[in-house]
Amino acid sequence: MIKCCKILSGSEIHTVKLGFIGPISDPYSSEGTAARNAFQIAVDEANSSGRFPYIIELVIADDRSNDERLSQKPAVFYLTLRL
Repeated sequence: MIKCCKILSGSEIHTVKLGFIGPISDPYSSEGTAARNAFQIAVDEANSSGRFPYIIELVIADDRSNDERLSQKPAVFYLTLRL
């Protein structure tokens, strides 16, 4: 999920928010945590590379390996990114 904030002119730094939804807590926390950490490393490397005219901000949501939460999370997550 990608959400771009306002595009501004001049020397202001733009921000792009990338969303990660995964199982950070039981029962699949090891897989979810590993995926989140890999995603964070990629974001950190991209931000430090200087190749992009914006800063990437990672927004993390834990779905707790719960099917009911999974079906509700995208809408809630979208609202969080819009704020």
